[in-house]
Amino acid sequence: MVTNTYKTTLYFGMINNLQRRLSQLYPDIRKVKRSFTGKYNCYYLVYYESFNDVSDAIRRKRN
Repeated sequence: MVTNTYKTTLYFGMINNLQRRLSQLYPDIRKVKRSFTGKYNCYYLVYYESFNDVSDAIRRKRN
């Protein structure tokens, strides 16, 4: 889960490599407003969980 500076917008995602995904949150400046995280400046990691089974992660994300 990532948020913006003012903690007014949250982004939830499911990924298999947290470090790689966090580096992708800072895209090329020309493309920054095309993504949800860029549009709402959601660059701050506030929470994450890890799962061994993808179906468990999907179930958790839905709840």
